[in-house]
Amino acid sequence: MNGLDQWVSIFGPMQVLIFDGETGLDDPAATQYFERKGITKRTSAPGQHVRICDRRTQVLRDTIHKISSQLSEEGIAVPLSRVLAEATYAGCARSQFNALQGQAPRTD
Repeated sequence: MNGLDQWVSIFGPMQVLIFDGETGLDDPAATQYFERKGITKRTSAPGQHVRICDRRTQVLRDTIHKISSQLSEEGIAVPLSRVLAEATYAGCARSQFNALQGQAPRTD
């Protein structure tokens, strides 16, 4: 909810949020938040997935794990909010590169 609230504070509330029944978004506090912000909350049907969002979330999680592992290996302590910010930036930078160049950057 904190991450969603940060997004809403920057971009404003969405009209409808479709989610997969995630318990973090389906409790009384979340319901009250959505009502207060004027967001209609809808649960997707069983077996229905938002594939692009699912894949982007998976890439973000993988990036967070890689950053966290490297920081741990180097003995550097960084708050999760900062790791999330760096991982988000990396994902956005890659997407912009793909859009501008028409291909993914070389990694070799």
